[in-house]
Amino acid sequence: KRHLVYGLAGLAKLLGVCKATASSIKSSGILDPAISQHGKVIVVDADLALELMKINKRVSNRRKR
Repeated sequence: KRHLVYGLAGLAKLLGVCKATASSIKSSGILDPAISQHGKVIVVDADLALELMKINKRVSNRRKR
């Protein structure tokens, strides 16, 4: 069963960041496979979003070294 969150507020709560940071992450394209947007309605697959953030964190850590 899929766990869905709605809107930037839901994404921000899921990631533990403010709405502005959630908007920035959404705009970066990192979570594109997990996000479905129809007009102003944003639906995020929470499990996939968290997995994508983990993968991105590993990649970004490698670049810093």
